[in-house]
Amino acid sequence: MSNNIIQAEADTMQFAAFSNGTVMKLSDSADFKDPVKTENTPTMYDWAPWGSSDKDPITWVELMRKCGVLTAGIEGKARIAVGKGMQPVFINGIDKEGREELEFLNDIDIARWMEDNQAFRQNIAAVRSLLGWGWVHMRIRLDNEGKHIARFKVDDPVKCRMGRKNKATGKIEYTYYSPNFGTGVSIDKKDTSAIKKIPLLDEGEELDHLQQLIEDGTKIREFSIIYRGQLDGQEYYPYPAWYPAKQWVEMAGKIPEMKVAMMNNEITIKYIISISPKYFELTDPKYISYSKEKKSEAFVSKAHEISDILSGTSGSHKSIVNASYYNPVTSKEEETIKITAVDDKLKDGKLLVESSAGNKEILFALMINPAILGANTFGGMDGGAGSGSDIREAYLVQIMLMEAERQMNSQIFNLVKHINGWAAKYPDNNLQFRYPNSVLTTLDTGGSTKPAV
Repeated sequence: MSNNIIQAEADTMQFAAFSNGTVMKLSDSADFKDPVKTENTPTMYDWAPWGSSDKDPITWVELMRKCGVLTAGIEGKARIAVGKGMQPVFINGIDKEGREELEFLNDIDIARWMEDNQAFRQNIAAVRSLLGWGWVHMRIRLDNEGKHIARFKVDDPVKCRMGRKNKATGKIEYTYYSPNFGTGVSIDKKDTSAIKKIPLLDEGEELDHLQQLIEDGTKIREFSIIYRGQLDGQEYYPYPAWYPAKQWVEMAGKIPEMKVAMMNNEITIKYIISISPKYFELTDPKYISYSKEKKSEAFVSKAHEISDILSGTSGSHKSIVNASYYNPVTSKEEETIKITAVDDKLKDGKLLVESSAGNKEILFALMINPAILGANTFGGMDGGAGSGSDIREAYLVQIMLMEAERQMNSQIFNLVKHINGWAAKYPDNNLQFRYPNSVLTTLDTGGSTKPAV
């Protein structure tokens, strides 16, 4: 078999078969023992703070609420990943092109369990959590006998924290859940009514850990599971995919605020009209003899007359005849009436170029082709997504790019299938879980979509 490693399932335990014919249980191998980062600062909490003063998620929430393209990108990508929802299948083989030959399974017990746990909704929540926050916090509950997984639920990560690593093992052994985490309100770690401390299944070894606990007759019924993106030097909380575009997110949220402030606080003036007293002297020989009040009335009347001509749609393309006179002092010809157009600070397109660039930078950070959301890839404005082919091909590529999120979501079902006996129920059929997706096609195929997995 050269260097190929074949992974198989036998009695819910994993084995590795090597070319020399030996068989070894992966669970028998020693775990990696990594040192734990030294904490020189005083520990205010039992949990690891998320950012400075434990405030990062609260700050990110405000950014996300104000940035429609970020929230839409996260939501759209989650929906593409989940497709029509997770489905149990048998893998009957693999064809010459490496494609799995699948047979969909209709099992009432599996279907009922997925329905009772709102699996479709939980799967979308998990992908949203990974994209928006960089990690997923999930809880499972065993049944009353402590033998099977009865419930699972994806939590809002803003309300969750990871416990500090055990200095001896380097493992995170507990997570914490509290609604107060999302408000910034201080929490007394001893107040069990405000915070829940949850045993965490070993990250990446959840099946072995839970099986051992069940065999030992654990009295604990609730456990947490975490999935994390790339840590890239972080000890606990990864940065989410969109974080490199954080400044663009801030800008995208501020542009609408600036527009609203300008509209609420600025006076929109289109023209400045200047009327020289010389105009009235030239048009009315008696003007010099008028009282101050009568001169003011003449000025206001003329100003209204000019304003009425310039205002509204009826003022379009009209001309104003103006007089001028020679000023002997300046030796120049001077206008008696001057109309100056004022630049409109709220004119259409102001800041839209910056907004469009920001939107694309955010989508690129999320690994989303802007064409999927109706924006062209390059250029200054958001319109012009291109042809239907552009959108279709971008969507197909996006499905392929979502495999990491799909594999993450399948882990909970792979855990449940062993603990709940589904894998043992179908030992020869290699029970797996896959996501059916509708794939866009060209109209010459006779339809706009076709099913695919």
